[in-house]
This record gives sequence, C-alpha cells and structure tokens, in this order.
Amino acid sequence: MTNTAPEPLSEPVDSELFQALFSKGVQKKSAPIQLPLPDGGTLHLDRIFPFLCYYRSPTGSPEPGVAELISGESAFFISHGPRDDSLLKELVGHLAPQFGDFLLFQIWSLPAVPKGESQGDGGNQPAFQIVSQLSPRLEGPVKSLTAGLRQCGPDGKRSLIQINTESDHFSEPWYQVDSLFQEGTPAGLHRLGVGIQSFFQSLMPDESGGVYPVPHRNLRRCLSLALRKALYRFTCFGSAKAIPHFQALGPRSVTEKTWQTDHRLADISKRIDYLMYVTPINVRAAWQDFSENGFVKPPVFFYRPLPFDPVALKRTLFRIPVDSVDDPALEALFREKSEELDSQINLLRDCGSDRFLPESLQLFGGVKPALRSMAETLLQQFSSVNSDQEPANELEALQLEQMAWEEIAHYRASQPGFGQGVEIRPEMPSNFLVSNGKLLLGPGTKATPARATALLQHEIGVHMLTQFNGLQQPLHLLSVGFGNYESFQEGLAVMAEYLAGGLTVNRLRVLAARVVAVSDMIQGATFVQTFAMLHEGMGFSKESAFSIAMRVHRGGGLTKDAIYLSGLVDALDYLAGGGTTEPLWMGKMSRNHLPIIQELLWREVLIPPTLQPRFLTLDGAAQRMETIRQGAGITTLTSG
Repeated sequence: MTNTAPEPLSEPVDSELFQALFSKGVQKKSAPIQLPLPDGGTLHLDRIFPFLCYYRSPTGSPEPGVAELISGESAFFISHGPRDDSLLKELVGHLAPQFGDFLLFQIWSLPAVPKGESQGDGGNQPAFQIVSQLSPRLEGPVKSLTAGLRQCGPDGKRSLIQINTESDHFSEPWYQVDSLFQEGTPAGLHRLGVGIQSFFQSLMPDESGGVYPVPHRNLRRCLSLALRKALYRFTCFGSAKAIPHFQALGPRSVTEKTWQTDHRLADISKRIDYLMYVTPINVRAAWQDFSENGFVKPPVFFYRPLPFDPVALKRTLFRIPVDSVDDPALEALFREKSEELDSQINLLRDCGSDRFLPESLQLFGGVKPALRSMAETLLQQFSSVNSDQEPANELEALQLEQMAWEEIAHYRASQPGFGQGVEIRPEMPSNFLVSNGKLLLGPGTKATPARATALLQHEIGVHMLTQFNGLQQPLHLLSVGFGNYESFQEGLAVMAEYLAGGLTVNRLRVLAARVVAVSDMIQGATFVQTFAMLHEGMGFSKESAFSIAMRVHRGGGLTKDAIYLSGLVDALDYLAGGGTTEPLWMGKMSRNHLPIIQELLWREVLIPPTLQPRFLTLDGAAQRMETIRQGAGITTLTSG
C-alpha cells in the first residue's frame, strides 16, 4: 500500500477551522494532515509524536533555504507571521498535556559572519548554536544533536558548535517564542533549538532559490539525521514502549509529486535498457569471419538501432523535477539515478565511436590495481585448468529454456505474475540476459546441468526476482535499479551461483580474465591483442576468448565486465561483516544504498521483499552461506 501524503487545503485555515480540524484529525490521531496557515506558513503532521519542528521567518518572508531544512520531517510548523504563531500556541497547548512531555524544536538563521571571519574549526565563529533549557530530559537529546551536527559543517568539515543553556545567551528567535506563552507555558513543554550559519545561502539570491544547491542538500540530509537521533532520545526517555529505531521517526507519507518523479525516472530507465543496445546482433557471423581471417582481422559488430532520439529523451529526463522532492533520502536516490540515466543515454548515443569508452568509464569505472592483482592471482592459481576441454553432458538451448520455465514456475506458484517468460533469440550470443523481466538466451547457449542451475539462480533467482520484488514496492526505481547498483547486484548473482553449488573454477577464471581484459583494453589493447592474450596467454578456447573479447570491446570498449569480480568481493565482505540478507532481495541497489533502504523500512515507506530466492533453500546452501559468513576467500568458493 502506498503511503501518499495529503494535498494541502486550497485556503488557509483560521482559528475556528483549525480547532475543528484539530479535534477531528489530530486528537483522534488520524494524521497525516497538511494545512496552509493564514500568514502563508504550513503545518504538516505525518503522525502525532511528542515533538514538533518549528521555524518562523523573522521578516514575514522566508529566508532562503532555512524552512526547507525541516520540511522533510514528520511533524513541522513553518510560520510566516503572528496569525500563524497563534495557531502554534493552540497546537502546542493541546498536544503537550496529551503526552506529559512535549518538545518544541526550533531552528533559525544566525547573523551573517563578519567579513574576514569564518566558521568551523579553522575560524572563530560557530557553524551551529544549540540553545537548550536546563533539563535532565534534554541532556541526551543535546548530546545526540551535538554529535550529529559535528558532521554537518561546510565542505564536509567538522563543525564548531556553541551550546547555550543560560537565558542571557539565548538568541532573539528564542525569545519570540517565549512571548507566545506569556500567559503560561503548557505543562510538560520542553524547548530545544539550533541557530544555523548561512554558509549554504548564495550571494546571488536570484539563482537556485537563493542557496548553493550542493551545500544546502548536504546540510539538509545531515541535519535530518542529527535531528531524528535527538528526537529519538527525547521520545524514548523513560518509555517502556520505546520506538524501535531513530529512523522510525521519519515521515511515512510521501507526496504524490514524489511518487510521480519516481515513476517517470523508472519509465525512462525501462526505455534505455542499454545492455540490449550495446550487445552486437551479429555475434555468430562475426565469429565466423574472425575465424576465417585467421584471427588477425578485428571483427565488425552491428547493433540494434535506438528506438528513441537521445536528445529528446534527455529533454524528457531533465524535465523531471528531482530538485523539488521534499524527502532528503528520496531526493538523493532520484538525483543519483537521474545522473546515471544521463550517462547511459550518452553511452548509447556514442555506441561505436571513440567517445564510448570515456562514457563507459564514467558509468562503471576502470580497474583498480588491487582488483587487477586479485584477478591475476586467481588466473595464476587456476592456470592448470584446461579451458579447451569440452564439458560432458551439456544441455542445449531448448533444454535450458525448459529449465528456465520450471524455475519461473516455482515462483509463480505463489506469485502468478512473476517474470515475463523466456525466449530464445536468434540474434543473441551464447549466453543469458534478463531484459525488463524476460530471460533471453541465444540459440547456441550450452551448459552442464550444474552450471545451468547456477546460471538460472544468477539470472532468475537474483536479476528477475529483484526486478519483480521491486515492482511490488511503491518505489518503482527498485525494480529497474538505483543509480550505480549493478556491481553489487552482479556480485550477489555470482554469489547465488556458489550457493546453488555451481560456481566452478573455470567460471572464476572467466571473471578474472574479464578484469584483465578490461584493464588492457583501457590501456589501448586492440580486439586482436585481447583475443591473443586470452587464448595464447591464458589458455582459453578460441570461442571463449572471442566471447570475452567481444564483451569487453563491444560498443567501443565496455568496462562493465570488471564489476562481476569486484561486486562478488563486495557482496562477500558485506555478509562476512554480519550484513542481513533480507534487504538484498527487495530490489536492485548498491551496498551504499542499504542505509537508505533500512531507513525507508523503519519509516514504513517500503515493505519487506515479497519473494525470497529459491537458492537459499537448495541442498547445501545453508552450509555454503555459513562459509561466506566465516570470511572464506574467493578461491575456496568453487565446486570443481
């Protein structure tokens, strides 16, 4: 079920309407609600908590970027004038007695730093000023807030923070709130506030809404984490029914505009499907020509024509209002995906040209020395393997297709809509590929039964399953992949081969050879040189050497094939470090996204995965998983 935030009322509320909505909505805890206020402010209550974040514009018009620092929280009140403030007084006066203890958390902008002075550790002006009443209830929140704000300074530096608990050192905005409660402070009301230096505000206010976008984004995300940890300490103080995690205090509801942004990005990602368009459609004919020419004349590859105009698709992409998303976590995901889609469009536009390799490096990176060294070690350790030996009892494409349908049927027994089926494509090379939920394979694809099982767990048990599970989430990007998800996803897929008992020595040799081939290609090796290195130098069969070289040199140089080994290292390291498996199957993500995934789970924006991979239940899988948990090296993960 999608948690969609309500649309604000079309007209501001007055005190009488506020009271009516308040008694029906807030008192019965039927939030979320969002109300426009008489002076232009906003009240947003995602749920009813014993706290409220508050900002008041000092001049009646918002200071650039300040109100937005709390607009992604679950309970906030933004005031632009005295009529708004009077409603704040009514709200706090009603909520505080309900909870016994209630925190009003206030933010404001500190006076500008005098010319010649600076904030942070290198200057004498604090980036943040924490103001707190002297109260045992606030000691923990102040400590958490201080620790969090230390990480929020300009340029990522540790912040200089001033803490005031004596009333004669409080800031003017603090006293303005004092005046609201001259007739008596509600019982149980606690107050905590933060003044913030304007290091994120632009000297050219007509541009970017008056803020420097990157520093403002970073501060907003960092302040949100620090604030929720402080509110968590306050909310759980002496409580027998503690909230399970500080991120559970974040908003559950998401605006319809935000969901639309997600859906539009996912739609563009589906249209791109770049692997289909950079995979040659004449692989078998190219191999025949390469063989007949004595393996000394590079093959010519042909590619599918693009069904879209790259410039027009970019125009559509850039119209998506990523920067207007209120939720800091989702905004970060959307921005990263938007940048990746831009790079993928460039990659497809430049397929077959000299510009393709730089675009590929931007998307997938190159080969770090440590990864190349690991690959060379694997190749040396397994150098005695005879890659030219034909495996016995290989299954043909039609048999593999039948096995794939049987694997899909396993999942369809509980989820009839799982997957888009299986298809043998005549133009496909001899391998598997999942494209938009369908498993594609070339007519020349062969595999032993053990390798077939392993490869189907790779393609169906990871790629197809995470695509399906992502479709069950309100966040559709999980089905097509967050930005830069592929390395970790491919690592999990190779790990699935091991858990299924089919990760062979030769498979590891292929993954390692791909890394070396990509590294050499980046340094200028030609197709013929790569082929010779693989066949004559490493002992791969001519067909296998051609296949690896084709994958690496397609389009003009695709560096993606190096991420299988690096992704496997990352996946093994994550699990050996105690990482849980359940979030991994929710959709397509990188390891760096897991903290955001966990946050969105705590906030109940996302749901646990609908399906679990079957390979986790295969014979021997539990024991193999324990081997990974114990930190086993890659060379110990083979089955022959």
